[in-house]
Amino acid sequence: MGAGDGRATSGRAGHPRRSSSTSAVQVADLYRVDWAKPVRPMPSRKRGALALAMLARRTCPKCHVIYGYRLPASLGMSILCACPDGQRAA
Repeated sequence: MGAGDGRATSGRAGHPRRSSSTSAVQVADLYRVDWAKPVRPMPSRKRGALALAMLARRTCPKCHVIYGYRLPASLGMSILCACPDGQRAA
């Protein structure tokens, strides 16, 4: 079973188990591409809700600045608000 028997497969899980007689790596097919169903399109309301959630993760609750990256959850605010005097670790 696998790509060697003519079927289109994807999603292989490799397990580097080697025996003393051969040096081949054993793999398992997780699913077959030809059996896969098409992905359902995301509804517009869900897409909007995810966009708002990602915007909230990029907005600092203290200074209300929107950054181009997700703010660290450990700080709960932007790095500039957490360390205003510039004592950031390099």
